[in-house]
Amino acid sequence: MTTTIEAPVSRVLLATSWTIPHIGGASTHIEMLAAALRDRGMLQGLVTLAGRRTLRYWVNRVLRPEAAFALAQETALESLQRSLGDRLAAEGLPSVIHSHDPLATCSAARARGRLPPIVQTVHGPWSRENATMQRRPMPRLCAQMERIEREAFTEAALLLAVDQGQADRVVEDFGVDRGRVVVIANAVDVAALPVSAAKLEWEPFVLVPRRLVPKNGVEFAIRAMARLSPARSPRLVIAGDGPLRESLEALARGQGVAARVTFLGGVARPQLLALMSRAVAVVVPSVAVNGVVEATSLAVLEAMASRIPVIGSSIGGIAEIVAQGCGLLVPPGDAAELAEAIEGVLHMPATARAELLQKARARVEAAYGIDAWMGRIFAAYQRALGQPRPVELSL
Repeated sequence: MTTTIEAPVSRVLLATSWTIPHIGGASTHIEMLAAALRDRGMLQGLVTLAGRRTLRYWVNRVLRPEAAFALAQETALESLQRSLGDRLAAEGLPSVIHSHDPLATCSAARARGRLPPIVQTVHGPWSRENATMQRRPMPRLCAQMERIEREAFTEAALLLAVDQGQADRVVEDFGVDRGRVVVIANAVDVAALPVSAAKLEWEPFVLVPRRLVPKNGVEFAIRAMARLSPARSPRLVIAGDGPLRESLEALARGQGVAARVTFLGGVARPQLLALMSRAVAVVVPSVAVNGVVEATSLAVLEAMASRIPVIGSSIGGIAEIVAQGCGLLVPPGDAAELAEAIEGVLHMPATARAELLQKARARVEAAYGIDAWMGRIFAAYQRALGQPRPVELSL
């Protein structure tokens, strides 16, 4: 494939405050981008957050948790700024710094001087997501994170939103000019996905590859199981961990389905893809929580590319992906509709199932494959540099 790219884009430095690798879609996104840039001889490096928590942090964590989290943000900014500054001093300036969260963008802006341009991928509503994960309201922390987010959106030359919802949020909530926002959906490397895995003890099973946080709506998958006949229903396998695990396990017991629900905890991506390849269906029952809406789900894309039926909430990025007869959409938070959709997949005629899966695979290959994705990212780099003269680059 040949993609248009600016000649000056020769080296890209990636930056994030997340630990890479970690379990989650953002890590998969960053790892795939780093590999693609490396293959093309364009990766200058990946700078991530390093360093240990201080004694001051741990004292505050016990006595003043909000102060501890606020301190962690400040420390992260300082640490990333030092790491980026050291990297730039040692290796020189890249063509573009591509950050993947507001902390990384602000750190890069403070470390780089005036050049090079920063491009930030907006994976989700950063400050809102962090707020939903706190056990109690933390207004000081939320205000601080919103300030960091606002600074990042001001400093970035271009913002790459993973779906239209994220693009709308940065425009409507932060006043960013829509001309500085580009929607580039997540992608999958279709050729790298496993064909199948060895038979598993749980078969048949429905897979929910979700962190156990409110926006992922895992409770509705459990409630849906309670509506299915125990004699004929598949097992529900939940691959993911998080603060809601204890309450979700209690819900499974309360709904009388604990014997048919398996909590695996966090599962690394290779094992998760192997699980996915054996599932009857992949269920992504997301709901909106405090303004946090599911973005372009990598789990949905990977299931579609693996020819596994997808049942997802008609919300956010899921609704953008699962279109044109490529899967089943249900109203968010509706356990009855979700149960009916699972039943529908279980009893779907072979010809209808084959047609659905073929459409899903074709849609991913056409719209969400890695080559098209990299082409869009290269075009964004070109735009950030303000260089109008394209050259041809073989991908």
